Amino acid sequence: MVDRPIFDHVAIAVHRWSDGFDLLVHELGGVWGRGGDAGEFAPGQLSYEHDMKVELLEPGRSGVKGFVDRFLERQGPGAHHLTFKVPDIERFNRGCESHGFEVMPGSLELADRQETFVHPRQTGWGTLLQAIQDDGTYDAVTPRPEGFPEATAPQHALVWVAVVIPDVSDALSLLTRVLDGTVIALDLGPAGGWALVEWSPARRLLLTTTGALASMRGHAGAVGVDHVLFGRPGTPPPDPAGWLARPLPPVLPLLGVPIAQMDAGGEPDRVLR
Repeated sequence: MVDRPIFDHVAIAVHRWSDGFDLLVHELGGVWGRGGDAGEFAPGQLSYEHDMKVELLEPGRSGVKGFVDRFLERQGPGAHHLTFKVPDIERFNRGCESHGFEVMPGSLELADRQETFVHPRQTGWGTLLQAIQDDGTYDAVTPRPEGFPEATAPQHALVWVAVVIPDVSDALSLLTRVLDGTVIALDLGPAGGWALVEWSPARRLLLTTTGALASMRGHAGAVGVDHVLFGRPGTPPPDPAGWLARPLPPVLPLLGVPIAQMDAGGEPDRVLR
């Protein structure tokens, strides 16, 4: 159980876990953490530096069409949700409601584990928010799935998950007052600006707005997860404004999410395809 809220993982819906293995394991050094078949869905988590995680969500094997199937049918692979671990889920629920967000109960019933969701229609963030309170039992490593590959690269750092939202100030109120995030860099310009929020050296969200992206990149893009940035182990985050001004990395068809890697100096190392 955590003693304060943390940003735990970004979840990506895929047709099968193996769609992400070449990139997320071979090239970025993801280490198998935990996962399995939960009926309507099957989560598989990969761990990076400081145990920041990417969760791959594939349809379950129950034969019942679940939320992952519906998501994939509607829009294909892509970022599905952002998850926070919290010590007091009722505090999270009250905080969301004080911001005008209606919370939804989770459907996964497990002993000593509670979860709550906030729909993108409530936040306008373009991606689902999940909060989990548990006793730590479910953080235990589970056996690797059959055919899980060996990494050919060191375990990388997940530098940040960049999210395009309607209003940075409103989002910061939730992330700092309810989820105890720390703003480590901020520029609220007339077009909406950006903010980098951190929970530990490897748990960061980079927030920006469609207006800010339009002024920096020349096009606004859509709300939701904009990209995921990785770096070599121990790499600090680059200048957010400089990075956001760069062209968006291409969307990876099997993952539906732009993913980039930077070098130790904060420059693009390579675009991952």
